[in-house]
Amino acid sequence: MHPSCTQCTHCRHRTERHTTVKATTKFLLATALTSGLALSACAPATDAGTAPAEGGEAPSSVDVGIVYSKTGPLAAYGEAYYEGLQAGIDYATDGTGKVGDTELNITYHDDGGDPDKAVTVAKDLIGQDYKILAGTVVSGIALKLAEQAEQNQVLYISGPAATDAIQGINKYTFRSGRQSLQDYFVNRKVDAPFRDGVPLLCRGSEVLLCGGGARNPAIAAMLQKELPASRIGRTEDAGLPGDSKEAVAFAVLGYETMNHRPGNLPAATGARGPVVLGSITY
Repeated sequence: MHPSCTQCTHCRHRTERHTTVKATTKFLLATALTSGLALSACAPATDAGTAPAEGGEAPSSVDVGIVYSKTGPLAAYGEAYYEGLQAGIDYATDGTGKVGDTELNITYHDDGGDPDKAVTVAKDLIGQDYKILAGTVVSGIALKLAEQAEQNQVLYISGPAATDAIQGINKYTFRSGRQSLQDYFVNRKVDAPFRDGVPLLCRGSEVLLCGGGARNPAIAAMLQKELPASRIGRTEDAGLPGDSKEAVAFAVLGYETMNHRPGNLPAATGARGPVVLGSITY
């Protein structure tokens, strides 16, 4: 809210929009969890504590096995998935760990980036009467878990594994993350300025990637195909750690503002002209 007002129209609309987005996000998260619970409640259960009560009531608890790469070559992605899932569940359930009156008994299991290990874990969980499996950032593992879901008729909620083959693979598998086709369209959007002649960088120059996508060889390959005259590399090649890019960017913008120089690029942002960004208060 603006410091000089208590109820200006701009702030009220912004607050309403923020509230709507927050409510919609929470609804989608809760719906995904509830869908899994509904399927598990309909499945036969031998445990009296998880069997559906008479009259179609939800079970008192449901077991959910998360299979992800705590270790292995994609452990960094696994950690991000784990932390995001924790935050999402906490948000969707208001910190209760429950959907309605049903408690989520979530256990976490390391696949180590190994499909065979993941299958062993999945079979063990299914043998313990788990009706919901989820996770993995590794496409090869996701495909193996989807097979197990179909063979054993349990729900599998795929994590951020990007392979397109997960899409529609069977009726027991639900995708919760992106797919490679979406990465392709993002790349088409990213390289559009190069193809359309916007002078962000010269054709034939180096294009340095940073962030999580820089570690994805498929994204780099797609960009290389779209920009054959450019060398696709990573910011580390120029001595700049990708994880530091935001801190460096803010330092550069602050430096430009201190020297009364514009810090925006109208061709990229759509602004009407160059301006000095921010303000300095002494």
